[in-house]
Amino acid sequence: MALLMVAAVVAVTGVRASAEPARRAGVFVTLSPVTDEVERASHIDVIRKRLGDCSQLANKVIDVNVTRLSYVTVGATVELQLELGFVLSTPNNEIVSMANQTAKLVLSKSKFKLDQLPALRREVIDSALGTLIVKLRRATARNV
Repeated sequence: MALLMVAAVVAVTGVRASAEPARRAGVFVTLSPVTDEVERASHIDVIRKRLGDCSQLANKVIDVNVTRLSYVTVGATVELQLELGFVLSTPNNEIVSMANQTAKLVLSKSKFKLDQLPALRREVIDSALGTLIVKLRRATARNV
């Protein structure tokens, strides 16, 4: 078993730090696991629309990073797996909430068709977004 240690060094310099400028409110999505440009754009549009339509999230900055959107064969089933991270903040860069979300769609091998993969990915994204919206609404209600 290997142990990896990372050391951080903080240097004190005469340079003054400056705050990041305010960001405009909106939904910002990174989705690198999908290589097809058209499919990626379609999935990003679904995420932006679904989160953008949530009135409790108006005037907030929502960063979504999809880190996994894959499928694997497990015995007689195929599992579509999604992992994403999100950060909810104000336009002044004050973080309100951050969390991870996962979702899984399980199909029998006989029902899985590769040409249906984009639609199945949208389905697992939609499932994860439903839970994500609930979390974001809770966070907004606590912190507003």
